[in-house]
Parts: sequence; C-alpha cells; structure tokens
Amino acid sequence: MRSVGLSVGRRTLPALLFTALLAGCASAPGGGQEGGSTSSSDAGAPTLGTPEWQAWVDRKIGSGDGQGHGPDVGSSEWCSTIDFRLFGGASGLPPCSPLWNQRVHHMLTGE
Repeated sequence: MRSVGLSVGRRTLPALLFTALLAGCASAPGGGQEGGSTSSSDAGAPTLGTPEWQAWVDRKIGSGDGQGHGPDVGSSEWCSTIDFRLFGGASGLPPCSPLWNQRVHHMLTGE
C-alpha cells in the first residue's frame, strides 16, 4: 500500500520557508516598509534599493566579466546578472523588486 503525503521537492522547501520568513518580517513592526527601503544594521550596507545599496551589492558580488565589461549597476540587466550569480536565476522573485532586494540583502548579510 502506498502512503499518501505531501511531496515537497528539495528546492521547494527552502523557498517556502524563506517566503514564510519574509511574510513574518513584513508583518513585524518596521518590516516591509514601502519600496523596500528598510535600513540595515550591517555596518557596510546602505538602505535597501538605493543606488548606494546597489553599488554595495555590486562590490560584494560583482557583475562584470573581470575585464571591465558589465551591465550598468541598477539596470534590469544588472539585476538579472545579480539574480543569476546569487540564485542561479531561480530566486522566484522579479529582479530589483522590493522583496528581491530583501532576499539579496539576506543572502549577503544573513539578516
């Protein structure tokens, strides 16, 4: 007899847990502020989503090819490059959206 149960793939479970964590943070005081512009307690991380934050992310991850070529920081091409380098292109969020900014920040700082 086959057991019947909920089957969750290896990639799906972490994504579900992360989504639940984000939902909890958004309902917490000070969480989920408009435009993803929450400040960071990481000493080197500027306010999420700002050009300064994007430059900080680019310094941490790098979007260029090592020869001085790469997308303009903050552009949609840049967001897609960062998404690919951090998440293999499978973040499940629209690149450069407020939730995507939070997920990138979490990956870089653990916050």
